[in-house]
Amino acid sequence: MGHKYSTGEHKEIDKLMKVRKRLHKRFATIEADLKRIERAGGVIKKHCPASSAEIRSAAKKYQAKLEDARKGVFGAEFTARQIKAALRRLEL
Repeated sequence: MGHKYSTGEHKEIDKLMKVRKRLHKRFATIEADLKRIERAGGVIKKHCPASSAEIRSAAKKYQAKLEDARKGVFGAEFTARQIKAALRRLEL
């Protein structure tokens, strides 16, 4: 038999799940963008006047955004687990 949550707890959990879903969607978008960039790399190389160092620098900045998104997803999931654990402890 599962745990029974109050209305307030359900609202909080629902809010966290929406944040988690939004972050997962953003993460998927960033992943798709990175794949498109990788595929277009050959074309960019032929037509882009930027140096390899400049391209690497831009890729690093984009990779940092991806890592931030990953951390946000992990943080939302971790927070949801913490809230659930705290609620269980309160009911004891």
